[in-house]
Amino acid sequence: MIRQTIIVVIFVCLVFTSYALAGTWRDDFEDGNLDGWKQEFPLAQNPGPSIWEIVDGELECKRGDWNSTILITGKPEWTDYTIEYDVKLLEDLGLGDVDFIARYKSPLGTHMIYICFGDAFGIPAAFAQRFPGDVRTTKPFDPLDLKKWYHLKLEVKDKDFNLWLNGKIVLKHKDDVLKNGAVGIGLANYIARFDNVQISGPDVPDFKPPTWKDLSVQSHEKLTATRGRIKSN
Repeated sequence: MIRQTIIVVIFVCLVFTSYALAGTWRDDFEDGNLDGWKQEFPLAQNPGPSIWEIVDGELECKRGDWNSTILITGKPEWTDYTIEYDVKLLEDLGLGDVDFIARYKSPLGTHMIYICFGDAFGIPAAFAQRFPGDVRTTKPFDPLDLKKWYHLKLEVKDKDFNLWLNGKIVLKHKDDVLKNGAVGIGLANYIARFDNVQISGPDVPDFKPPTWKDLSVQSHEKLTATRGRIKSN
């Protein structure tokens, strides 16, 4: 009986510890800086200048090139996590995509999972690909509408990479080669706004900025409209 009690206590402690170490890191860009982020151009030969900036408390990117620019955060030791954000595509500049980057390590372009919505391969689709290599999952998917907020989410657990759009799963991808790495967001051939980034996982530090509000896509649209009316007045 005593031995069983000890085992139960140890198990409870381990479970509690694992939950205690898990956290959620958030960025709503209201502070006007990109502390904690690093810009990369993993597939571009001539990357050009920085093209991410904060406008009206939202992260804006202007990328007129087929090769994505990405913002990376986190540690190369991170394994499993969920990353989600709100995005609004403002202008379509050609064949391109809006991206998640998972299990990323330098040197550039040699260690990452690239998961996107877009028409970079010539047809509108949700797709995932490992670099290096050409291990790819593609599913035809209607292009995202311009000037409309969407909520995108990527779940990374072991070899499973699941992509969500507005609460519905869209793409399932498997890869058992890349075990860990940092995380990021990206864009190619669009002008877009990003907001309300959340990254959750057992290795992720818990951080919530004082300006953070738990917004759905719908309430985000209402807030954006309110901001516009205030500014116009």
